Amino acid sequence: MIQRKKFNISILGESQVGKTSILTFLHKGTFSNEVLTTTGIDNFIDEAEFDGKQYKFKIYDTAGQERFKSISKTTIQYSEGFMVIFSVIDRESFEKVGEWLDSIKDTVQISTKSVFLIGNKIDVPNREVSNEEAYEYAKNNNIKYFETSAKTGHGIKGVFAQLYQDIYNLQKEIGLDKDNTDLRAPKKKKSTCC
Repeated sequence: MIQRKKFNISILGESQVGKTSILTFLHKGTFSNEVLTTTGIDNFIDEAEFDGKQYKFKIYDTAGQERFKSISKTTIQYSEGFMVIFSVIDRESFEKVGEWLDSIKDTVQISTKSVFLIGNKIDVPNREVSNEEAYEYAKNNNIKYFETSAKTGHGIKGVFAQLYQDIYNLQKEIGLDKDNTDLRAPKKKKSTCC
C-alpha cells in the first residue's frame, strides 16, 4: 500500500531537444519561440489523483550540457520516473539516448522505475529519426515510446498523465511505502562523543 504522497520525475536529454519547452507547455499551456536553456536544474509540481487520493509529482528539468551531468545524476538518484527526450530532427540527440539510459541504470535499479522515451519536435519537417526506428529502440530497451510537439502541445498532457499512472502502478506493485526524499543535503548526525 502506498503511503507516500509525492514522487519525483527527472527530465533528461541533450541540450536544445525541447525539455524546458515541453514542461512550459505542461505547466502554462504556452510555447515560446525564445531559446529556453536550463542551467543546472529547475523544477515544478504537478498533481494527479489515484484511488481517491491526491499525489504530487515534482518534475526536475535538468540541463543537457556535459558540465551539468553530475547534477542530473543527483536527480536520478531520487526519482521514481524518467523522461529521456530527444529531437526527431536531430539524429545526434537520438544517438545520445543510450548514454542517458546508462546514467539511470548506473544509479538506480531501473526495473523499479518508470522510463519513457520521448521524440519531440514532430511538428518540424525533415525528420532525421523515424517513428518506427525510435519505437524499435524503445522496445529493445524495455521502455515506452511517445512523440510530442512542444510547439503545438501534441501529446504532452497525455504522456505526463500516462507517466504519473505508470509510476503510481509500479510503486504500488513493488510495495514501496516509505516517504521518499527530496533533493536536499543529508542531515549531519550529531556527535554523541564527549
